Amino acid sequence: MSVGQLAIAWTLANSAVDVTIFGTRDASHVDEAVVAADIELGGDVLEQIDEIMRDAVPIAGPAPELMAD
Repeated sequence: MSVGQLAIAWTLANSAVDVTIFGTRDASHVDEAVVAADIELGGDVLEQIDEIMRDAVPIAGPAPELMAD
């Protein structure tokens, strides 16, 4: 699987994520992303990802629901 497919599969498997949004400028990338919906990441893979990301520096921006209209 590609890194993009892994990212989408991870968001779909992560109970802390309510929605997965992706964008692209190339229509062929849509087909690649759709395939990610059928990828099931096992618990061992999710644990490996958590371990890799354990020391990652969080990056955040403003919460959309708090932004003024």
